[in-house]
Amino acid sequence: MSYFLRHLLVAALLAAAAWLPSETLSAPAKDQSRIEAEEKAPGKVLPNIDNPGPLPIPVPEGASPGQPPSGVEAPSVEDPSAREGNDAGEVPPVETIELTEDIAKRAVDAFVAVKDKYKDTALENYESLEQFVRETDAGKQFDADIKKFGFESVTAWNTAVTTVSFAYSAVAENQEQEIKKQIEDLKQDKEIQEPMKAKIIDSLNAMLPSENNKAVIKKLMQDQGYAGKLKTLTEEAE
Repeated sequence: MSYFLRHLLVAALLAAAAWLPSETLSAPAKDQSRIEAEEKAPGKVLPNIDNPGPLPIPVPEGASPGQPPSGVEAPSVEDPSAREGNDAGEVPPVETIELTEDIAKRAVDAFVAVKDKYKDTALENYESLEQFVRETDAGKQFDADIKKFGFESVTAWNTAVTTVSFAYSAVAENQEQEIKKQIEDLKQDKEIQEPMKAKIIDSLNAMLPSENNKAVIKKLMQDQGYAGKLKTLTEEAE
């Protein structure tokens, strides 16, 4: 199943920002090829097994693929002023945690364990990882596999591995600077309503790893047993 980790790492930010002008909220050029695939499988922030990469903020369960968050009406291409509505909509927050070396290692080990095992599962047909776990036998096995690594639920693992992915991308690929640029661009945008702008900026800020999380990842990058595993979080699918 080619979208396994896309379904894991897709962000509500993409749903909120997909209809904003590209010059307002641009992504690194190498990530552009992933956007269309990501929009086809919205869900909570979940790591992408084929191409996890950084990014991402959960789309509320029940949201339609490629649609803006609940309460936000996407403007038509022909009418740029359509962004000037009164409803700021909902931008779900990015959930991250403060990592320890143990949590980071277990999150990455679990990712490696399920990466290939569930790649052919029709996870893209479900709105969230939690729904996949709740409604399918494969999902229940997935849940059991994750719990073997000491996580109380797939949600707890999902948050941990997403945090690891953000921190690794910041350290290894300098994504931190790109996110900061997006924040500054948004601050200068006069057309986006302030409530919506504030929510998107809060979500972007949450994607900036703490000094502690960067230190944990730097330590793992120097560990021969984990340097290669970390690279699987951002490597392109073959």
